Amino acid sequence: MIAADGSGQEKKLSSGWTSLQGILWSPSGDEIWFTSTNTGNLANPRAVNLSGKLRNLTNVPGSMWLEDMRNGTVLAVVNRERLDIRGKGPDAKEERELGWFGWSELRDISPDGKKILFEEEGNGGGPNYTVFLRDTDGSPPARIGEGVAEAISPDGKWAITKPAKGGNLVLVPTGAGESKTLTHDAVSYQTVRFLPDGKHLIAAGIEAGHARRDYLIDLSSGDSKPVTPEGIAGNVVSPDGKSIAVRQPTGQRGLWSLEDSQFHPIPALDAKTFPIGWTQDGSSLYVIPNRSNRPGPVAVSRLNIKTGKVEPWKTFGQDFGAGITSVGTPRLSSDGNSYAYIYVRVLSEAYVVKGLK
Repeated sequence: MIAADGSGQEKKLSSGWTSLQGILWSPSGDEIWFTSTNTGNLANPRAVNLSGKLRNLTNVPGSMWLEDMRNGTVLAVVNRERLDIRGKGPDAKEERELGWFGWSELRDISPDGKKILFEEEGNGGGPNYTVFLRDTDGSPPARIGEGVAEAISPDGKWAITKPAKGGNLVLVPTGAGESKTLTHDAVSYQTVRFLPDGKHLIAAGIEAGHARRDYLIDLSSGDSKPVTPEGIAGNVVSPDGKSIAVRQPTGQRGLWSLEDSQFHPIPALDAKTFPIGWTQDGSSLYVIPNRSNRPGPVAVSRLNIKTGKVEPWKTFGQDFGAGITSVGTPRLSSDGNSYAYIYVRVLSEAYVVKGLK
C-alpha cells in the first residue's frame, strides 16, 4: 500500500498482502483502514498509520470487508467464500462433493476417472499449499506433498507438482517412494500434462527472452526441448499422443502435430472456443465457450476435428442453489463418463458496525 501527499511524494506504508480490499480513511484521518490477508483466504480489517505502524482492527470468522463509512459508522460485508470441487466417478450415479478445506484448486483427473489431483490454497493448506490425491468415490484425500498440483500419470502412480512460488517441476509418487526434482532448466512451466506413453510430459512454459511455447520433457532425465514455435502453446493431448490442441498468437486454435511439426487448423475451432479434452476415439474435441469468468453453468460440446460439426454434449453446474459466482472448466476421464470441476460459492451478510476503533 502506497500513500501520496499533495505534492505527489509517495511513501510505502504496507506490503506483502496477497489480497487487499475496502480501503478507507479512519474517522480521525490519521490511519488508513483496509481488509487484507497475507496467507490463505480469510481477510480481516487492519489499520496502518502514515508512519507505517500496522495493527489489527478486529478478527471475525470468515472474511470481513470494509465497504463504506459515515460519521464513524462502518458498513461491512462478511463473506463466506469457498472454492470447492464436485465430480462423478466411474461407478457413481450422481455427483459428489470432493473439495476439502474450502479452497481446493482442481488440476487433473486420472484417465480412468477414479482419482483427482488438487492443491488446497486456503488456510488449511498452509503458506506453501498442500497437494492432495482423492478418490472420486468420496473417500478422504491423501496428502502427497506441498506446492501446486499439475498432473497425474496415466498409470496413476506419479504426480507432477511445483513449488507454490515457482521453481522446478517435481515428480511425486502417489504411493510409497520419494519425491525428486524433475526439471533442471530455466523455464517457468505453467501447465503440464502427461503424454499417453507415461514417459514424457507436454508443458507450456516461458523462458527468459522467449515467448510462451510447448516443451517436451523426458521423465527419465528431466531434459526438455521446445516442440512448438514461440507463441504457440496448449496442453490438450490427443489419445494417441501425436497431436496437441494449441492456440496461435493471433488467437486461432488448431492442432499441432508432434510428428510433422506443423499447425493444422480445425473448421469451427476459433478464438471464441476453448478445447478441454478429446473423445476416446480421437475424432472430436470437447469444447466450451472461451470466457474467463463463468457465473453460470458450463455447456460442453463435441467438435469433429475433420468436419467442424459441433454437437451439444453435457452441461455442468446446473443444480446449484444460491451464491454460485462461477463454475470452472471440467476435467474429464478418457471415456468422458467421469469428471470433476470446481465452483465458487459466496454467501454474504451486510452489517452496520459502530464503535470500531
